Amino acid sequence: MGKADEEKRSRCRLCLEETELRESHVLSEFLYELTYERFDRKQPKQGRMLKVPADTDEKLSYLQKGLRERLLCGGCEQYLNRVGEQYAYKVLKKMDETEISAGERSTLVTGVEYRPFKLFLMTQLWRAGVASDDFWKNVRLGPHEKRLREMLLRSDPGQPHEYACTIYRIPASSGLLSRTVAQPYAEKIEGHTWYHFIARGYSWLYVVSSHSKNACEPRSVLSERDELPIILNRGDSKTTSLEPS
Repeated sequence: MGKADEEKRSRCRLCLEETELRESHVLSEFLYELTYERFDRKQPKQGRMLKVPADTDEKLSYLQKGLRERLLCGGCEQYLNRVGEQYAYKVLKKMDETEISAGERSTLVTGVEYRPFKLFLMTQLWRAGVASDDFWKNVRLGPHEKRLREMLLRSDPGQPHEYACTIYRIPASSGLLSRTVAQPYAEKIEGHTWYHFIARGYSWLYVVSSHSKNACEPRSVLSERDELPIILNRGDSKTTSLEPS
């Protein structure tokens, strides 16, 4: 086995088997789609992603592809794609196409199957929590990392309040922010930890807590009635911020 092959081998973060790992996207690649900008007119199909750190002392940088690491074996990557990501891609398209009526603060995307979309949401949180790049350093899940891993292996989406994610749409009028993948950050609110992500023109707010049942409004998260609320971010909320205040 050559040195290059040895570097590819490690323990898969999901099944924990020692094997050759894929260079996996930390967030699903389609979450980066709207962030790819075309800068080179001679190569119009080539895009770059703007990477925004939470620390304002750090410079913005561009990436040719979304952030990737050797996290998963081929079997686990295919498994996560099958149980959630394939379905979620269709939901994201539907989310993008669903309008929020003038004067309204939110809308409901209906017909969103609870189990696969919730597993997709949990996968993003878990992957960020096990990733090693400094970009993900603020996502520290502690004992929830193991619990999330076990739930994903069982294809168990849990109850709506468990690792719930409230989704805010960032309006195009927000300019760069609506085309950005920003470094996640954590915030403590009334004893619960919230992780803030920005990707694909949405702000994704996850609650991670052993007593999360009272942490968020049930009408603001994916329900077992297959309804997904999308809340308009009007710019008067901390959800538009790239760093904690």
